[in-house]
Amino acid sequence: MKRIALVVSLSALISADGEAQQQQYKMTTPIPESITTPPNVETRIGTLEFLDGVPTPETTQKAYDQLDHSTFGPPSRIGVR
Repeated sequence: MKRIALVVSLSALISADGEAQQQQYKMTTPIPESITTPPNVETRIGTLEFLDGVPTPETTQKAYDQLDHSTFGPPSRIGVR
């Protein structure tokens, strides 16, 4: 009997938590689509993925790899001559 009460209590807490996350607050300011970061961006170095505007570790690595390969390109080689 105690197990049933515990299961019912836990399921009530879980469902109440899910409802709280979906609640719309009275003073919420809408965010314009023009300033949000899309979840995926197609670029010449591949697809960059973002989660709530934060790049994934793979996206961060792609960006650093691009910087490593493009920073010391042909202009630097010409300057060495």
